[in-house]
Amino acid sequence: MIKSHLRPVRNVLRHGAARLLRNIADKADPAFSTVKLDVVSCIDECPICPNGGLTLVPLPGHEELAGQIKAKITKGSISRQFKPTPVNIVNPSFGSHDNEEPFLKLGKDKIGGYDCMVLASGPGTYKMIMQLLIILWYLVGRDARRITVIFGYCPLSRSDKDEGNLILALAPIIVYLIAAICGEKLSKIISADLHSSQLVLSAKPGKVTEIQMMRRVATTLLMDAKKAGKRLTIGFPDDSAAKRFENIIKTVCKEHKLDMPVIVAYKRRSGSSKTDITYIIGDVNRIKGSVVATFDDEAATVGSNLGLAETLTRTPKDDEGRKDKQKVYYEASAVWAAVIHGVLCGPAIDRLSNPTKSVERLYITDTIPVHNRPELQPLIDNGTIRVIEWMDDIAWAIYMHHWNRNIRGVR
Repeated sequence: MIKSHLRPVRNVLRHGAARLLRNIADKADPAFSTVKLDVVSCIDECPICPNGGLTLVPLPGHEELAGQIKAKITKGSISRQFKPTPVNIVNPSFGSHDNEEPFLKLGKDKIGGYDCMVLASGPGTYKMIMQLLIILWYLVGRDARRITVIFGYCPLSRSDKDEGNLILALAPIIVYLIAAICGEKLSKIISADLHSSQLVLSAKPGKVTEIQMMRRVATTLLMDAKKAGKRLTIGFPDDSAAKRFENIIKTVCKEHKLDMPVIVAYKRRSGSSKTDITYIIGDVNRIKGSVVATFDDEAATVGSNLGLAETLTRTPKDDEGRKDKQKVYYEASAVWAAVIHGVLCGPAIDRLSNPTKSVERLYITDTIPVHNRPELQPLIDNGTIRVIEWMDDIAWAIYMHHWNRNIRGVR
């Protein structure tokens, strides 16, 4: 926002311009009066932002989200609480030359001199990353006043450590590439729940900001369970998830006067996509007969989610005739898994479609767009997947950042 000591100057300029227009109109023909009233009304009602006008630039697949954000800011609860803020949407048009090299059609209108916010999300495929970098190159070339990149799911954030002798961690490269292209025009990179919190250290102070969505997800799950009369046990698939989310879950439980047992699983990773549960600690004696609600940041192939759920729900009867019998039986009645990012790649859809699956319900947000993934729709329709929108959170973050306000409240 404009600093308090500059507000009187702003008001003088605004009202001075209005008086000037009125004086001109008084001496002009009647036809000009209508124009004068419209301009004066605009001056009186529209706030003056030091960052210029607000423009949303969605990557392909994020056009619907951009429209929802615009409606939220211009017509929804934000507009009812604060002065109206006009929002522009510029949709980039990608294509390919005959030699399959890419090009982009993006003019200067609503870009040059504007506060541009790019809407994007991983997973960071070759195509997605290239489209992002080309858009940023264009925004710089079209003289955007300020550039902010907003990720639902930060590309390559899962690649946060080296694997063996041949694979290096790639998470920081996205931040480096964005900063290299945008230079001083880069205002901030905003992302929902970073898988790798070290990314905050990959840029200058304050340039990478995380928005935490677990509070919204946990509240939705806990209220669903309360409404259904379910007895819950809170579960974390590993110590890392417990450190990140336990305090948030406890805060939500306290707000709703819920007292729930907590367990933490420990697993041994035997590869980038395979894990084995070694033991579980906490209130294990209260698991039997309860619904275990597990919380983590993402679900990719859902192998880890299903593995933990099978361990929690297996009974001695299930192991009759088996050689690899489980050492301890917890006998949970069901498992509801909650994650921020529903990556759901590889065999995930087939696994969740299996009638014998051990996860009864999966809560995800649409930080990775859901509307353009038709393979998820049957699972959404039958209640296996419950989608929680993040539009409200990101709309507030965009508005606050546009006006130079602290977005920590959204976090």
